[in-house]
Amino acid sequence: MPGHEKRELSSLVRWSRASGAMWLHMLLSSGFNGHRSFPFTQLRRHLGPAEWARRESEFDNAEELEALATRKVRDLDQYDEAVEALEERKALVDDGRMTRHEFLRHGSSLV
Repeated sequence: MPGHEKRELSSLVRWSRASGAMWLHMLLSSGFNGHRSFPFTQLRRHLGPAEWARRESEFDNAEELEALATRKVRDLDQYDEAVEALEERKALVDDGRMTRHEFLRHGSSLV
């Protein structure tokens, strides 16, 4: 930036760049937009091919991945059911057939 040529990066920014943490942070905040995304490729480049392959092999377990996917689908189904129940109770509040206090009392059991 013009006028700031002689300024240095803060120690936190220097550490983040040197450790690769800034690329991991960008990945986490961007939602993992694919292994070809800029932060993903930068993190892979920072780690190097051997370290990347080593870490990648730690996740090469089909049974574990299948169990995780099954759990996540079950969790999503439970979440959808809880949201539906809350929406039904909210409709009762909106229609005046349930008080807000009752809604909160019943709603807390779903969360």
